[in-house]
Amino acid sequence: MKILKRVKTLILASKWVLPITSPPISDGAVLARGDSIASVGKKEKIIKDNPHEEVRDFGEAILLPGFVNAHTHLEYTAFRGVEDNLSLLPWIIDAISKAAKNLSYEDFVISTSLGCLEALKSGITCVANAGTLGARGESFKAIVASGLRGVFYQEVWDGFKRDPNEALEEALSLVKKMRRSGSKRIDVGISPHSPYSVSEKLFKLVNGVSLKMDLPLCTHLAESNEEVKFLKHGSGEIADFWRNEGVKWKAPRLTPVQHLDKLGVLNPNVLAAHCVHLTGEDIRILARKNVAVAHCPKSNAKLADGIAPLPKLMDAGIRIGLGTDSTASNNVLDMFEEMRFAIFLQRALHQTAPILVAKQVLEMATIGGAKALGMENKIGSLERGRKADLIAVALDKAYTTPTLDPISTLVYCAHQTDVAFVMVDGKIVVDDGEVKMLDERKILKKVESVGNKLEEFKRKRGDG
Repeated sequence: MKILKRVKTLILASKWVLPITSPPISDGAVLARGDSIASVGKKEKIIKDNPHEEVRDFGEAILLPGFVNAHTHLEYTAFRGVEDNLSLLPWIIDAISKAAKNLSYEDFVISTSLGCLEALKSGITCVANAGTLGARGESFKAIVASGLRGVFYQEVWDGFKRDPNEALEEALSLVKKMRRSGSKRIDVGISPHSPYSVSEKLFKLVNGVSLKMDLPLCTHLAESNEEVKFLKHGSGEIADFWRNEGVKWKAPRLTPVQHLDKLGVLNPNVLAAHCVHLTGEDIRILARKNVAVAHCPKSNAKLADGIAPLPKLMDAGIRIGLGTDSTASNNVLDMFEEMRFAIFLQRALHQTAPILVAKQVLEMATIGGAKALGMENKIGSLERGRKADLIAVALDKAYTTPTLDPISTLVYCAHQTDVAFVMVDGKIVVDDGEVKMLDERKILKKVESVGNKLEEFKRKRGDG
């Protein structure tokens, strides 16, 4: 692991600075001192007030807070392309779960490092990662080593068959191990997978431990219509699957949100990923309980889950972050694509352009994600006292010229490859597109062996 020194004081300047919580600044600058932001304003004034400090001027570029990826699974980064043409349940059961059995925990760690590499090069500085048990908690170390900030939610589930106490104990042993590492950038949480894979008893146990140990909690919620049918009517693909597995299941006759609310699980400490299939009452419950939502438009569309009622969630005042989900269901960790896709889906669905605009999705990708993770006092905006987590996006391409509106150009034109500079916690982790804390060539070489195993899985599955 490479060790980087934190910059003592550095002035970062560019054609545009987007503080997010205040209007764009033309010819602006950010003064980073130690791990924090000391000042944000016009370049001329900041340089005049700090005449002896080093200046890094990116010229035709945009400086903004690093993106907050509010929901992902970095361990599955190498799974991109394993299966691109199945809906959620068969995708999980017939493709991803079976493919995962062909990998060792070391393979998952390598895949995680690949995800960290892509995330950083894409301008993502903070991740909400739901970690698979298959990685034995070792993927946590890979994320820490990368220089990223975030929350590592250790996944737990019992499949309605395993002893809930035993399942919880396994997950908690990993949680405690991660907490002992003492990482200041990566918080540790817990993630009961979903209402269609976790028993009522385990959900209650996890919730109790979450509150007692102050563990952030993340769960997949109301992701598909099949999940709704399973919980409300005890029917559909999910019900058939568990029935074939010998599971005796009594449907609570409630929506997924109402089910978790009845169990007492919903509170401000909860991050609910997806939330696609919601009733009006569901939205009122989420708002009343101050539950945060991770919106994953590309993943939901690719897996044919549907389109989340984003405008209604926004109108209800719910904290909303933007997430890529894993590359297994998205194929890239590109927050630029995610922002665009979020807008286009809502406009196509509602047939009105003002339903969602660039400024709103940019907020979701930055301060919105920070609020969803309870980190808005640390990250998500460029303000005095916030952590020095920021990125520079180059505007020197034909497709970003001219820049009449920096927010418009960033959301509608820019790509992950335009990220030239990334700073996390006052440390330069990407410079001129080069990741400083990870050995890119070494990671890509190691991923080849993981890819070979997954390719062999695809070949055998196709032959079968």
